[in-house]
Amino acid sequence: MEQVTLPIPVVEVVPHKPPMSLLRHVIDHDAEATRCDVRIEPDALFLANGRVDAWVGLEYMAQAVAAHAGMAARLAGKSVDIGFLLGTRRADFFTDGYVVGQTLHVAARHIWGEGDLFSFDCSICDAADGRTLAMAQLNVFRAGEK
Repeated sequence: MEQVTLPIPVVEVVPHKPPMSLLRHVIDHDAEATRCDVRIEPDALFLANGRVDAWVGLEYMAQAVAAHAGMAARLAGKSVDIGFLLGTRRADFFTDGYVVGQTLHVAARHIWGEGDLFSFDCSICDAADGRTLAMAQLNVFRAGEK
């Protein structure tokens, strides 16, 4: 079993490569939940007119789910499996977008599933003031080896 000191770059546990690796660090992780951060930089993918539209938060949340799975695999000494976002039954956005200079905390908490199908409660909060900016329940499929 590997020891991991947090924070670590998300690219170490998620199979996405830049420019599609949107999150920055895994900052918290346990068996049930993972929290990552992302800073909206002037060269951020999907940036238009000084902001990233709120709907991109669904991809931030999906990548936080991937980080959760990647951390679990890494801690168990296993390789990271590829996963797919199947959809969401609920998504609430409390902002129109995320602005340049803003740091977000993106959390994913496992609520059900094992094997190949899972569901996670996810949220995006402003790191500066803790305000909840988005929440969703994501359903995902893990395409692991059989």
